[in-house]
Amino acid sequence: METASNPSHISIYVLYKLNQSRKTGESPLQQIFYGAPGTGKSDTIYETTKDLPQENVYRTTFHPDSDYSTFVGCYKPIMKRQYRYDGKIKAKYYEDDDLAEAKKDDVIIDKVIQYNFIPQAFTNAYIKAWQTEEPVYLIIEEINRGNCAQIFGDLFQLLDRSLDRKSVV
Repeated sequence: METASNPSHISIYVLYKLNQSRKTGESPLQQIFYGAPGTGKSDTIYETTKDLPQENVYRTTFHPDSDYSTFVGCYKPIMKRQYRYDGKIKAKYYEDDDLAEAKKDDVIIDKVIQYNFIPQAFTNAYIKAWQTEEPVYLIIEEINRGNCAQIFGDLFQLLDRSLDRKSVV
């Protein structure tokens, strides 16, 4: 039975206004919208952010498989092409190589694995907040569907506020 009192049918959206404290001394906005489907949560957030440049609005949706790497970011392997060197000179094929589809005297290019940090919604919003004076919003939809401790990791502590509205670390 679908009822508003059944927690599995209540959606929770969190709206973070990230860069206010740096510019105005105000605490960053952390606002939670919750309620049954169709109660206006998405509309309220839309009205709050509709006049902002869309590059300042970051949106993510939590689900049971969400984790720190899908919210903050992580290192991932990528294939990179690089020249092979023989001393300080680029190495070349000394004969045709059909397997590499290379001809004699072609420069040898190897494919290597490199690990790059791939930022996700939180990191992208955080970086943008430091780069602009305009408000930057991070919208987390369905925050109640994910394991918040698993998703936020150490960042979870930054959500705690003391009585003077400062982060408790």
